[in-house]
Amino acid sequence: MIQLLSSFYGLRRRFFTLLLFVHLSGISSKVHAQNPAISAPQDFDIVFCLDLSGSTNGLIDNFRENIWNIVNQVNSFQPKQNLRIGVIGFSRPSFGKSAAYVKILSRLTNNFDQMAADLWKLKPEVEKGDQFVSNALEKAAFEMNWSKSKITTKIVFLVGNGNVNTGTNDYRSVVNSMLEKDIELVPVYCLREKKTRETDGWQQIGRLSGHPFQSVWVSKNEPLIKAVPATEKLISLSKKLNNQLVPHTKLGQDAFIALSVCDQKAWSSNPVAFESRLFYRTSEVYLETIKSWDLIDADNAYTSDLLKSDFTFLADSLKKINVNQLYEKILQKKESRNQIVNEIKKLLPQTRQEYINELVARDEFEPDQILERVFLKLIANIASESGIKVK
Repeated sequence: MIQLLSSFYGLRRRFFTLLLFVHLSGISSKVHAQNPAISAPQDFDIVFCLDLSGSTNGLIDNFRENIWNIVNQVNSFQPKQNLRIGVIGFSRPSFGKSAAYVKILSRLTNNFDQMAADLWKLKPEVEKGDQFVSNALEKAAFEMNWSKSKITTKIVFLVGNGNVNTGTNDYRSVVNSMLEKDIELVPVYCLREKKTRETDGWQQIGRLSGHPFQSVWVSKNEPLIKAVPATEKLISLSKKLNNQLVPHTKLGQDAFIALSVCDQKAWSSNPVAFESRLFYRTSEVYLETIKSWDLIDADNAYTSDLLKSDFTFLADSLKKINVNQLYEKILQKKESRNQIVNEIKKLLPQTRQEYINELVARDEFEPDQILERVFLKLIANIASESGIKVK
């Protein structure tokens, strides 16, 4: 009898333990669902199809200067997004007649420094160019490395002008294919001094895609916010920040070159573009990406961890010291880097991005035919419709 009772109470204990486990598991699942920080980042892919013919001279400069605004915007969304950007150029003679003058300039990537540095190699202006819109859209729809995740925001901005009926295929069938792939297509028409009937085709693309066509003046580039009155100090801090980086591999050497190009081009563009670049450089997203090549951010908890590192491309001055001295040097640079980052963040606080997000998310916000504002507004709208918190 005693054994039976003992077995009964033992079973009952296990039964209630199981119930408690199931209950706690349910609570844990709800917490994960309600806390975006716990969830894995969602994929967010954007492809820019840019008409780089003579009629849109200045477009590539406008785009290059505003890349960091787009990156900062999406990186601030909740839940966290895994942003990747791809770029397709069309209508440049150098891209080749056999390719219908269309070229993938950058596949979808989150290595924004390398992407931007490569884009800065392009000439800002050309004298002419044949526009094959349907071929550019085909590249975007069928040859880009889109995320295969079912929870992905996919956007294509088609930016240019000209007759959309040119090309090897009917643009309507290509647009329908993009819709079947759940790709949001936004046509952005680059205005000309003289009105033409070619806008009818761009409007038709907008009707087919469900996103009314936008229009911009390529040369109109007015920053959305004012620069802080500390540009010289930010430039100085940026240079000091770069001095704290220790690339030690071929990947790191190439990454540092790309980083330097992007910094220099941002300095020479305008103060707000430079601030946006620096805001990205001090973000957690960016600091995480450089761990693969920067010895300062690598996981070196102990001196012995350094012995596992590849020093092939380490600066000669650091190769001459022993591992203990190198470890101390790294700790010093890491402390200095953190101080510099904090100084920059005081001048460019998170509220800067929060203000921009709130501004473009307003119903009454008008892009005023400015490229950057069209991008930010439409990205915010599409993300919001997907259930992403944009402000």
